[in-house]
Amino acid sequence: GDYSFSACEVWAKYAMSALSNHTLEFETRFTGPLPGTDQLPVQRWGMLGGSSTLYTFQVGEFFGDRVSFLESEYSIPIDQIRLPIIGTPALEFLHAIGMAWTLNQSPEFEQNLGVRLQFPFVYGRFVFNPADINSNKVSFGVSFPNSAYPWQNRTAQRPEIR
Repeated sequence: GDYSFSACEVWAKYAMSALSNHTLEFETRFTGPLPGTDQLPVQRWGMLGGSSTLYTFQVGEFFGDRVSFLESEYSIPIDQIRLPIIGTPALEFLHAIGMAWTLNQSPEFEQNLGVRLQFPFVYGRFVFNPADINSNKVSFGVSFPNSAYPWQNRTAQRPEIR
């Protein structure tokens, strides 16, 4: 059947040069019904939890038609280290906070703090929930190299392959 609703989705990413050659990055997402709509249809709901949102929680643990999420990342390139094939790493400090909920629920935001050693193609990450010190997650993975920001030296971002 037909179901009319009004929704708002806002996604934003902002990065800036920080101290020395460091980078500070923010990524945010907000989804929710506009005035006149109490609740969005379930197929328009969003979720948080798992890799790339709130790492220490299960994938999709938080589900609802209202989603609020903010992730910040402070990246420090370690130019003194250059490994053959995998290149130069960056030390990244992570903070993520967010929640998904629906009508008549009050959101109790959850957050994660972490650190990641990011090479151009591989990374190692340790993340924990400050509200539950025993809730932590260690992971290793493969990733695509980040493209350089306009203020960065583009040649320094390319991995050295021998």
